Amino acid sequence: ISPGGTSINHGFRSAAPIHHFQDGRSLRDRGVCCGKKLIVEKQHINAFFEGSAPGALRWSYQVPEEKNKDGAWVQKGTKPVLALSHQQGEHVSGKCLFFVRVNPKGVNEKTLETDLAVGEIQGSALETIKALVADLYLPILQEQSSWGKMPVDHAKEFLAGAGKMANILAEAASCLQGGVGLKKPDERHVSQYDLRPGAFTQAANEPEVAHHMEECLTDWCSKVRLCILQQQ
Repeated sequence: ISPGGTSINHGFRSAAPIHHFQDGRSLRDRGVCCGKKLIVEKQHINAFFEGSAPGALRWSYQVPEEKNKDGAWVQKGTKPVLALSHQQGEHVSGKCLFFVRVNPKGVNEKTLETDLAVGEIQGSALETIKALVADLYLPILQEQSSWGKMPVDHAKEFLAGAGKMANILAEAASCLQGGVGLKKPDERHVSQYDLRPGAFTQAANEPEVAHHMEECLTDWCSKVRLCILQQQ
């Protein structure tokens, strides 16, 4: 309203509707979240190169996973995502590109090749380590002719130990691939009883519970027997 009482139209228009995604967040909220994520990732990368952070960075491309109450890793969704990880104890089930800082003081751009090691993990970290040790490093070390000031008998002892480690890794990887999965008892029959003799007796007197446990045990015996026969 003007001082003289005349109405003034400033030409204001209503704001465009804000689009919301299925998770309830708007495009603006997603942009802010991605911006914060990029800032945090940049901080971790800079700290890694400066030597003030843990000596490894991992980029993984896989379906996100988390541990359930039983301690097993379960997938969250079905779509794989690219994610930076700098924490220990995270599960790798897809493709993973890792960077290891060899120089504890940091990474210098002039000595990048000696300060930094790069590698890839595909699916099984144990299988990848086995391949690196048994198929790459061990043959190179076995062909190495000069060991500097190290006595010959020490070098032979070292190579023998490296060979044993390669065999252990190969056996462990084979066990993981050829293992057997045992079905867990139904949670509704397990959670209602405590781990004490009296509770076991009570469960044995329940026909439905006893029958279910018997079926589980029979299934376990059959699978273990089959696994043993396949390895003979």
